[in-house]
Amino acid sequence: MVTLNVNSNDAVVMADKLERLHKSAFPLAVRGALNKAAFNTKQKTLLNTTSKTFTNRNKTFFKANSRVFKAGGWDVKTMVAEVGMTPNRLRSGNEWAIKELEQQEKGGTIGGRSMIPIDEGARIGKSYNRNVRKRYRISDINRVVDAKDSRGKNNKEKFVKASIHAGKGGFVLSADEKVGKRILYEIRGIKRTGNGTKIKFNPIYSYKEGRKVRVKATHFMERSGLISGKHMAKYFNQEGKRQINRLMLK
Repeated sequence: MVTLNVNSNDAVVMADKLERLHKSAFPLAVRGALNKAAFNTKQKTLLNTTSKTFTNRNKTFFKANSRVFKAGGWDVKTMVAEVGMTPNRLRSGNEWAIKELEQQEKGGTIGGRSMIPIDEGARIGKSYNRNVRKRYRISDINRVVDAKDSRGKNNKEKFVKASIHAGKGGFVLSADEKVGKRILYEIRGIKRTGNGTKIKFNPIYSYKEGRKVRVKATHFMERSGLISGKHMAKYFNQEGKRQINRLMLK
């Protein structure tokens, strides 16, 4: 939390002027300074901090989903302006993207990570810095066949039978596990040959039931607020001058 210290050398002169001018001038200047710092955090320092902290696949994510809760009232001792993340503008089902930012801020364990995209298969442009293709989003995937449920002499034979059942454009969850993980494949093509059936596929997700991911604290919001807070005395003087001009013109 950043505090406006009106007893500092930079602010005490302005505070004295405002208190002598009108009873409303001082609290309005404090309120304006707090809100200005909060909006600076949302519009500038938060974006700068997160661009260096996270891989921002959606460049407008933090700007679009952050909100300023403005300071109000007249008691300067209880005035608070805050910046927070809100899921209100996200599409239904994507609220987890906001909720998990608390773990990113403070550190913790994020659950629900059974499916993790495989970069070369699932992402646009085959790059970790890009979004998952729309058709590969979990909510849009259907026609999934679990190869473990197919009959076959071995995992390869099970995979072929599951692929035929899913059909071109369908998805198959592999029966074999590598390092405790299975792979979800998109079936791109099925071709009968003299030697059997040839399956063309694309790996989309690695799958591990109940997987959790441990994340370290980034303190991205705290750091953003501290950067904006360094300008608090300047904001207070700007708002103080605005109050003086307002009252002098009356």
